[in-house]
Amino acid sequence: MILEFYGRRYLLVRQYLFFKTTIISVFLFFILSCSHDGKLNPSPQKFTKADSAHLSSLKAELASSKNFYLELSIREKKIYLLHSGEVLRSYPFSEINLERKSFAFFKIGKSLNFNNTVFRNGELSPERIIERIKVIPGDESTRPTPEAPGIIPPTMEEIIAVPPVYHLNFNKSFSIRFILIGEIPGKRMEINKLKLKWNDFLAGLGLKNGPDLRLRIKMDAREGASFFRSCPEKTTLLILP
Repeated sequence: MILEFYGRRYLLVRQYLFFKTTIISVFLFFILSCSHDGKLNPSPQKFTKADSAHLSSLKAELASSKNFYLELSIREKKIYLLHSGEVLRSYPFSEINLERKSFAFFKIGKSLNFNNTVFRNGELSPERIIERIKVIPGDESTRPTPEAPGIIPPTMEEIIAVPPVYHLNFNKSFSIRFILIGEIPGKRMEINKLKLKWNDFLAGLGLKNGPDLRLRIKMDAREGASFFRSCPEKTTLLILP
């Protein structure tokens, strides 16, 4: 009886230790698979004539496209919205980091030259949804009168919900993750942050598609919300030194 009792206790302790060790191992593996390289620093001030000529050529090409496009300055910590070479709006950010896909201790993401590089067809994720105003025929509340205008045009904050974390994806190997700090003005889109981390973990294991390289940008919620609401569709991005 005594041997049987202690045998059962020993078996339970072994199962508990095995379960605890497994949980800790999975947790550590999860963290290591989602690691990042650290802060992304600007390039040196001096550039060759070839570099300057290449940058001027890219700027001229984008300015002549007659489309809205973006420029990201690592040195100034700002994203610019431009058209025909003119800056329409700037969005400052506080921190920028480089993340490279990892598998345990090993970095498996490809190297990528950021400076003087153009990325095209950028798409927001989650998708930006515009909640249109519905006008019901015969609804007297929407009819304009001398006392009331009828329908007051809504602001961007009222018709576009913004998530606290979102991505600008350019292709299968490069993406930008925006993390908003503070209170988002207007409508807020809720996301599952645990699911986001889980997807990063699966991508690190190679079980889910994910970018080889990603920039992680932290910015004030007001600036980040404005950028999400005004970012051009299928946008083009030029990363400056």
